[in-house]
Amino acid sequence: LVSDADPIVRRELDQLAAADGSAVRLSAFVTTTDSERFAEIAELARTQATQLLGTEVAVTGVVSLLVDAQRELIHSQLVSLALAVTLIFFCLWIGQRSGTWAYLTLAPNLVPVSAVFFLLSLFGLPLDPGTIMVAGIALGIAVDDSVHLATSLRRHYGEHPTREGVETSVQEVGAALVVTSLTAAVGFLSLAIARFLPIRYFGLLSASAMIVALGAGLIVLPALLSLRYHRNERFTRSTS
Repeated sequence: LVSDADPIVRRELDQLAAADGSAVRLSAFVTTTDSERFAEIAELARTQATQLLGTEVAVTGVVSLLVDAQRELIHSQLVSLALAVTLIFFCLWIGQRSGTWAYLTLAPNLVPVSAVFFLLSLFGLPLDPGTIMVAGIALGIAVDDSVHLATSLRRHYGEHPTREGVETSVQEVGAALVVTSLTAAVGFLSLAIARFLPIRYFGLLSASAMIVALGAGLIVLPALLSLRYHRNERFTRSTS
């Protein structure tokens, strides 16, 4: 209803509605910066606007695109993490030439990954592309520790390590595992002084994951191997 002689107003209206009246854009400001909270608000607004107007309503804008991209990135990283665990298991199976040893070596590696998600839930930290990457880093460090220990055991004691063999292997590679893990943890802790919160969370979570991975490599794996030794010992006694 605005005269064509008013180009400024005409240009503003063209940004809000299509020339044929088939589409109208409504803009709203929100104060939240949390991506999940924004997604909830956007979906609620879309649903209520659709019911109120009786026509299809879509949420658009740069923020909406960024939220969708972040969700897709998190989903892809979770899928990649699951694929990495599967591939690591098969690599361990091939390297150790034993499915049992592959299971035993992989099990401790899942402890620091679980610890990352537990810390996220415990402290209410957001699951975003920065924090989800910590799980992959923890998995890589934990695999490295477990492979060193398992390889030492297989090299010296074969398929059936004794309790003394487990203790000897821990003493042989334990110092190296402690030094490398603590060095990595200290390096990640330097990010704790960052003012950008995602970087700070990434550093704190990564350092925590390094410590948990070290404990899993030096405690959980030897414990599993000791249990396997006791089970084999009982089986041998029962059949003798």
